[in-house]
Amino acid sequence: MTVHLSALGGAGWQFLDNNGVILSGGLLYIYQAGTTTLATTYTSSSGATPHANPIVLDSAGRVASEIWITEGTACKFTLKTSAGVELWTKDNIEGVNDVSAATSAATAALNAFEASLAASSGSSLVGYTQPGVTAVARTVQARLRDVVSAKDFGATGDGTTDDTAALQAAINYAVANGRDLFIPDGTYIVNQLTYNSTSYALMPSIYGSGRNQTIIKKKAGSTVGALLTIGSFAATNFMANVTIEGITFDGLNSSTTTWGVICYNFVRSRIVNCIVKNCDFGVYFQGGIASWLVDCVVVSNRQGFTADSFASAAGAAWPNYHILQRCIISDNTLWGVYFDNGRMLRVLDCDVEGNGTTADTTTGGIRVGPDIDSEDSGANPFGIIITNTWLESNAGAASIVMLSGRNMIYNCNIVANVNAVYDIYADACNYNLYESVITTSNSPSIYETGSVLVGNTITAVAGITLAEMSINRAKTQVDFGGYSAPLAQMPSGLPIGTRGSITDSTVTASGNFGAAITGGGVNFVPAYYDGTNWRIG
Repeated sequence: MTVHLSALGGAGWQFLDNNGVILSGGLLYIYQAGTTTLATTYTSSSGATPHANPIVLDSAGRVASEIWITEGTACKFTLKTSAGVELWTKDNIEGVNDVSAATSAATAALNAFEASLAASSGSSLVGYTQPGVTAVARTVQARLRDVVSAKDFGATGDGTTDDTAALQAAINYAVANGRDLFIPDGTYIVNQLTYNSTSYALMPSIYGSGRNQTIIKKKAGSTVGALLTIGSFAATNFMANVTIEGITFDGLNSSTTTWGVICYNFVRSRIVNCIVKNCDFGVYFQGGIASWLVDCVVVSNRQGFTADSFASAAGAAWPNYHILQRCIISDNTLWGVYFDNGRMLRVLDCDVEGNGTTADTTTGGIRVGPDIDSEDSGANPFGIIITNTWLESNAGAASIVMLSGRNMIYNCNIVANVNAVYDIYADACNYNLYESVITTSNSPSIYETGSVLVGNTITAVAGITLAEMSINRAKTQVDFGGYSAPLAQMPSGLPIGTRGSITDSTVTASGNFGAAITGGGVNFVPAYYDGTNWRIG
């Protein structure tokens, strides 16, 4: 036990009466502070021997020994004459250098302060100011509320816990308050998530830490529903100006009915820098207008990207002017890209590779369906526009299948599609193929059915010859463009107006070809086919 010398009467004190006369035989009563309960005090620092209570003063008005008080306690002192007449009372007397009470009070205050900081409102007690002369002071609470995090709603991202309820609560809060949602890095196990809003002012975006960092993975054993559904089949409004960015969606197994990301009435919205894999359908745009899939990887699904119509109550039933840019669409067993019932799907700067299944002509790389522009059955509307895209090792029917619409293929490399029947298949459509390379040994490489429409062009395509094209020359014009050959090697039987150039090292300006142009050491002249012969012009 620790004791401290009393601050009153502790050592050598001499007590006097009110007249200054030595209080011989006086009585010193010591109580617990604020009470009439006698307190135990001690004669020395050892705390071994207690005082009698009251303490009887000696003839000199002094305590025969010292007065020591137990640490952490306070006492009340009452002084009386030997006859019991009270002279005075002093309360709340502590031992000298006993800071335990103050420490205890400080500790209690600190604990209370810490508790207030740990409370849900604790961050409102801490200030924050961004560096800068014009910055304004805010609380940490206000600063943290700039971003809504899935972790705020109990999501763990530990790869084991079912985070469906927590993530759904976070999405619901974000939508209800029009606040963008951040999902930190981690693996979130879910059954299915939905994002739906009936207010255009309350359509926030969802951001992850980056693909392969924020992963939303299908719960094992759950085989229905999409990992993320945006909008709904029965919605009466569009889902507009939404961005989904920096997330991997993993359906575990493409043989299940799990879909990756399905978007109903997706308008002027974007899916950016995401991976969608191991799903039945990877990314599915149901209707919608002018939305983008950018810098994404859609891989190892049953079908990669799909844009098709549905019975929309909102009016955006047909998928019009959607864009795939800088995407990798690979190793999907049905189609890499499937498009129908809308107008103008643009595929820019993409890699469409390894899609389709060998010997299964219902699969392939890119498919434009038979009902382009089913919305109003316009006059031969645009179907697909493919530019600066690499199409390699696709299997099934062809790398590109076009069954309707007016389609354009520009500046593309179509290579090594040895497990496909054709490189390009055209039926009941128009198409323009130009400034591209085809280096597959498929025979034919380009195939047209008898239903192909009039007005197709094949221009400046390297790597194949007319012998590798099964085309209707009354409907499709071939222009070799930069291709040139001696007259004896120029092909015949071409559509009227087919362009090319004729070379001959013996041709001169006065030769039989008329005004030849000399360049690069070889004489050549532009020419066209008139249906029977090649003509200068």
